[in-house]
Amino acid sequence: MDIEYNVNDENRKVLEDVCEKYGYSEELKSVLSKVMPAMLEGATYEERTLFYSMLRKTPIEIIPAESTITRSELSKKHFGEINPHIIDAETDIGEYGKTEPAGSFVREAELDDDLKIKGVRQYLFIRELSEKNEKNRRAIDLLGTKINVSHLIHELGHAWVSEKNGYELDDNGILTERTGTCKIKYQITPLENGKYERREISRTGLMLEESLNTNMEEESLARYLGLSREKTKLLYRASGCLESSLYQGLMSEMSETLTERTKGRSLRSWRIEGNEKALEELNSVMMKTNEYQNRETGNEYFKDKAEIFEEKTREGATNERLKRFLLRCKKDFFPNKKDMTPMEIIEATLRQCYDVKVNQLTFDFSTEEKIEEYQKFVHSVLADGYLLIKDTDEYLKNKSQDLSK
Repeated sequence: MDIEYNVNDENRKVLEDVCEKYGYSEELKSVLSKVMPAMLEGATYEERTLFYSMLRKTPIEIIPAESTITRSELSKKHFGEINPHIIDAETDIGEYGKTEPAGSFVREAELDDDLKIKGVRQYLFIRELSEKNEKNRRAIDLLGTKINVSHLIHELGHAWVSEKNGYELDDNGILTERTGTCKIKYQITPLENGKYERREISRTGLMLEESLNTNMEEESLARYLGLSREKTKLLYRASGCLESSLYQGLMSEMSETLTERTKGRSLRSWRIEGNEKALEELNSVMMKTNEYQNRETGNEYFKDKAEIFEEKTREGATNERLKRFLLRCKKDFFPNKKDMTPMEIIEATLRQCYDVKVNQLTFDFSTEEKIEEYQKFVHSVLADGYLLIKDTDEYLKNKSQDLSK
């Protein structure tokens, strides 16, 4: 016999429990009462269960706009003296580590003295919108709260897709942290006096995770506001009132196209459940495309990128800031695709998009010619990803395959 679930009652019960447990304000409770159905629309029972489990174990901190509290202080408050025997080595994560977030989902695997995972501690913080800013005042009027709802949805999205298979530790001392499509691997090495060093050794799928999470944010916020997706997107533009992120535009549009052209379900299963078979299925189909088979040949867009890169980094180039940026990120713009899977090529393309967005002000937009030059460079950056997605769409149509099954 089929059992019908009243999702609204389900949401309300979880919300009451969580608000009582953490002592949330009526304002946050009201916001969450609208965020939950907006994010969970269309979710399966299993996906909702993961969301509820996450919400019950993730305290949400709403930080006043003018507060000077640091992330380090927040972590000490929520984690205490966790893992005193673990020393983190410094890691350079490129352009991604150069921006200070207005909110974040933060977690830490708690390891015992024998390097066994004995638990996970986590929290989420969001900084309120400042009323000193005119654009923010318009956002507060729209949202009916100083809570930055779009950022709250974004960080809840990351937390949701971290709930299942969030951490694994193998016998070789490799700790794997999973957030949706992103996997970070750490090597844990014994030192002296019972101490260990934890060093990041790889980070994959980060840009895709941020892009897909931004798609989820926009979709959920549209439902929260009762607006169309297109009208909601306009609110993030310069003339709107919502703070846009670096992932919107170039990156989110590519991940949205990827989801649409591959029928979405495999991506969702990989992201929410950590289903590696879904990732294998995606890669298997995309590997059959001509674009992937000829990935090392180099298309006309690659040649455009190489020419622009050479011109802007040559000796005597006049734009010194642009030159430094391009040279600093050269390995991102010209990855070796020989041993890459299709989804790794998508990730590499998104990484280039991110680099461009972070360093956009290094480009010269003073004339129409300079603007066209920038646009040509952006097209050359986008090409690898979009051509692969387009070819995959054509392959699926011709072969009558459907990744949603």
